[in-house]
Amino acid sequence: MSEDALWLLIPAGQRANGAWIDDTLVRRAREKGMTARLTEAGRFPRQRVEVLRGGDAGALYYRRGWTDGLPIVPPTLDRVDAMLRGSARGR
Repeated sequence: MSEDALWLLIPAGQRANGAWIDDTLVRRAREKGMTARLTEAGRFPRQRVEVLRGGDAGALYYRRGWTDGLPIVPPTLDRVDAMLRGSARGR
């Protein structure tokens, strides 16, 4: 795995009946006339983790309708270690 690759957890879950919550988001976006902004809503691998190589996670999540546009800072191992140094918990 290259240094510029991110492993992204897919936040769009699946309901007990098998329906994807993201499909509901797509329907609501169509109802509200927001499909021009959410250009990739509903277009994602139907798996728990996706590997993004050399891309911008924040921009991708925004186009899918998964964020309001605030910055997304991926939790790298260095960042997690730095955060844990400030707590009583170990790794």
